[in-house]
Parts: sequence; C-alpha cells; structure tokens
Amino acid sequence: MDEADRILANREDLYRFLGRLYRSEVDAPLWEAIRKMSFPDSTGNASLDQGYGLMRKYLAAPGDDPLTDLAVDYARIFLAAGIYEGDAAFPIESVYTSKDHLVMQEAWEKVAKAYGEKGVAKKDKDLPEDHLGLELEFMARLVAEERAARAKAGGAAAEKASGEQKKFLAEHLAPWV
Repeated sequence: MDEADRILANREDLYRFLGRLYRSEVDAPLWEAIRKMSFPDSTGNASLDQGYGLMRKYLAAPGDDPLTDLAVDYARIFLAAGIYEGDAAFPIESVYTSKDHLVMQEAWEKVAKAYGEKGVAKKDKDLPEDHLGLELEFMARLVAEERAARAKAGGAAAEKASGEQKKFLAEHLAPWV
C-alpha cells in the first residue's frame, strides 16, 4: 500500500466512522472501538487538537453508564428529545439548505439522484437520503471507488472517482456542515 492509498484508506475509514456516529447513538461495539482509539496531542490544527483533547478527557473518565449518557446526548442533540425551545442540530441537509428549513426538499432529491446514479440503495429506511450519516457513508463509498480504480487501472478512472468526491462534497456537505 503506497502513501496515497493509505491516505485514501484513512479518509474512507473516517467517513464511515463519522457516518456511523451521526446515524444513531453509540452502541456497545462502537463504544469499545472508540475506547481503543488514540488521539494525537498535536496535529498542527488548533481546532482538531481541541477536539482530540476533549475526546481524551472524556475517555479518561466516561462515568458509570457511558452508553446511556451518550444515548441521551444523541437524542437531545439530533432528535430534539426534551427540547421545547431553542435549536437542535438536525443532521439533515434539506433543513439547512431549503428556504423554509423543511425536510425532503431539493437537496434530498439531488442526493437521492446521486445515490441512484451509483446504484446505492438506502440501508436505513428511517432516515432521509440527505441525512448526514448517509451522506458521509456515501463519501466513504466514493473514496472506496477511487481506491479500487487506483489499484486496478489508475489514471482516468481514479481521477473521475476523485472528481465525484469533490463534487459531492462541494454540492452537499460543504454548504451546510
């Protein structure tokens, strides 16, 4: 595996990991995987370093029942459970990009079309296509396609796959995330 493939593999893994975090609350297998992760002290990016520091701090003392605590946090933040005033962070593109902040608007249609063009069937029937978790998983798939193209033929096929990632990122993730 060369350096470019390692970078792509890491990017694919990160997209899958983040997609999983946004799709549903942390369960026992994911919690065990997170506990085994290591986070660098210094990356050269102050915001990333701050985030990694918060992760290290939490993992050092997660409390008596971290799965319940994390489930409650997920429900409050992403499902607006128990919130009667103020904002929640709905992880759905249409909510942020449509004029009236409604789900299943233009972004939803465009994302569903992009998935269809790639033959991707939605795994989770309870989530709209433009849910952040699904969009991140789609990015992971696009990265996997680039890796496969590089391994098989390289050249134009890999460039095309890279361009598809850039386009999806620019049109769907960057405008709202």
